[in-house]
Amino acid sequence: MKPAEIIEYLRIYHEELSLCIYSWNKCMDPYFLIHTVVELGMLIIHWYAVIAYLVYSFKDPQAHTIHLINWAFVIFHTYSLFLFLKNAQQLKNMVNGLINFLLEYSTRVSNPDEHQQIRFFIEKIKNHRPFTASGVFTIDLGIAGPISANILTYVLVALQFEIPKE
Repeated sequence: MKPAEIIEYLRIYHEELSLCIYSWNKCMDPYFLIHTVVELGMLIIHWYAVIAYLVYSFKDPQAHTIHLINWAFVIFHTYSLFLFLKNAQQLKNMVNGLINFLLEYSTRVSNPDEHQQIRFFIEKIKNHRPFTASGVFTIDLGIAGPISANILTYVLVALQFEIPKE
């Protein structure tokens, strides 16, 4: 295969793959939003329970067990959410890396037909929509900071209220 044919094949393959991912993202958009909101709510509640146990002393014999379960929940779900966002970010970085590679490669190509194929491929990649949660926010590591700040804010506000000793 000639380089122009390889580039054309990659472009066509990329378009087919993009259509599959767009279909999947369109189907999963509302679920991403609902999952993120529910996960945020659950993390706020469990972080509050973890910190409340550390701040206040509870006499209930099951308090220690509940505290350990809350810690396990917080660690597992925080890690899972971070891993999900990290994978979305890696996909975004991979696409950006592909654009950079194609731009660099296009400077070395002397054949106008190949150069045009590369430029067309780059434009196709640049015009892709990002993964979103129903258009409310983009799914990547950029949302991790606001999620963490949201959790911290709600937990600190809730801790200002007095908790019963029992």
